Amino acid sequence: MFSKITLFCFFLLGLSSCKVPTQTVLLVGDSWAFLTCIHKSMDEALARAGINDAGANLDCVKTTDAGARAEDWLTTGFHQNVLKSLPNQSIKVVYISLGGNDMINVWNKNMTPQQEIYFFEKVKADLEKIILTYQAIRPDVKFLVSGYDFPRFTPNHPISAYKKAFEEMGSPEPYVINNALVRFSEKIAEISDLPQTSYVHHLGLMHYHFGNQSEGLKPRTTKRPAEISRPGDKLNTHGGVTAMMTDISGMQVFIKEVMVVDAFHLSKKGFGYLADHSVEQQLKEWLR
Repeated sequence: MFSKITLFCFFLLGLSSCKVPTQTVLLVGDSWAFLTCIHKSMDEALARAGINDAGANLDCVKTTDAGARAEDWLTTGFHQNVLKSLPNQSIKVVYISLGGNDMINVWNKNMTPQQEIYFFEKVKADLEKIILTYQAIRPDVKFLVSGYDFPRFTPNHPISAYKKAFEEMGSPEPYVINNALVRFSEKIAEISDLPQTSYVHHLGLMHYHFGNQSEGLKPRTTKRPAEISRPGDKLNTHGGVTAMMTDISGMQVFIKEVMVVDAFHLSKKGFGYLADHSVEQQLKEWLR
């Protein structure tokens, strides 16, 4: 007779094999956590690192939401699912990706420095509240807040939501939005002052792996992943070239025939590199 967990594995993964991890990384948050979930990026990255007793939570689609914002996460059903999951003693790390939707829906290039700092501080405070809520239940669990990489916003984007977001941000040039993301990450990095908490961003990671073909940037010519967002680095070092977007090859493509390229989400391969970076910079130490 199949156990409930085995039946659940078949439901999620079809007839493929299903490993129940003894060390679970609970994926929480927005589309960058959701896509890490559905691509199985975290499981594959952990396996590549030789950590064979760890993996993402099997029900990660219940704890991640593509449109989630940090500001209202604690009011969602996805948060309630996290609360139900936390008592599971196999959970060793909560991997949180939140703040990106807040950024692209609120930030504007015409903000004054004071307005920008106030906004960044609010996102950090929202994340701190989320972590402290979960730490009250599981003070033994470690928390990794995962950031983002440079986007690919363009004028008149064929996806209306991205076109609107770009225009409401003031139609920023790549170096303007990329440098804003650098400043945003520098502020969010302060969350590492919380106990059992670390932060890793991925700014410039795709430039290293894919380069930027249209602007002559060759792969593997910028800062190596090990140099990007190093643990304990108060300068929060980024890689890549802030004047350039992420290359098309690093982004999700919806309709290949006409090349409708996502403005904010990485390709499956890109999320694999992102998960590798999270593992190498922090999770490997925690889970070994």
